[in-house]
Amino acid sequence: MNAIVTYLFSFLMSVMLSHSVATHSVHISFTEANIKQNYVEGKINFYRDDFFKALKKFNGGNLNGLSLVEYEKLKYDYLQKNFKVMVNTKRYLNLQIINNSEDEYSIWFNFIFTSSEEIKSVKLICKTLFELYDDQMNMFMLKYNNKEQSVVFQKSESVFEIII
Repeated sequence: MNAIVTYLFSFLMSVMLSHSVATHSVHISFTEANIKQNYVEGKINFYRDDFFKALKKFNGGNLNGLSLVEYEKLKYDYLQKNFKVMVNTKRYLNLQIINNSEDEYSIWFNFIFTSSEEIKSVKLICKTLFELYDDQMNMFMLKYNNKEQSVVFQKSESVFEIII
């Protein structure tokens, strides 16, 4: 599985960074996440056009006339609804966007989920873009306790649990 994820990640990054392809037929996002003693932090990347289609649908089919504050809130609300972290099988953590940026082809967010207690288990839920594409894959590279694990979220499997 790691070889597949590594290949797909390399492919995704080459397409996203090359800026030579205006349209794409692959629907994929990539996230790197580090699970620490009391927080989960990382970066999530999307194709910009896919993310905007999802935002538009999430906002009732319209993005026109949004102020910068409304646009930023909409991005946060979308991610908060579709990207969640539960710790120790009892509570969801609050998503915090540290920063985000975008270019012509991609958009990315640096995030952190902070826990008031030591993290012993994590349940990740990632449903981003599944409302648009049945073939959407959300790939994660997880790092914890000097280990790495790759996970691919698909529409049929949008939850992953890990014991630290």
